[in-house]
Amino acid sequence: MGICNMCKSLVQNIKTNLNKGDSDILKEAYKECDIVTRNNIILDPMCKQLVCREVNYIIHELRNNRTADEICQDLRLCTL
Repeated sequence: MGICNMCKSLVQNIKTNLNKGDSDILKEAYKECDIVTRNNIILDPMCKQLVCREVNYIIHELRNNRTADEICQDLRLCTL
């Protein structure tokens, strides 16, 4: 799975869990990283670092009705 698709999957996961508390959102996002990266020793830490760094931004943008495509483009993980 490429970085763009990984980002979109992660954003969708966060969207699904938006009504949960912050710690649950993080826990579910980390699980999604394990799934989409298949615990790859390079990609898994990158995914989890993205979650740590950008989770608040992603939540804010989702609450403003932005799409996974738009958010991942803003994060420069997907191209137009």
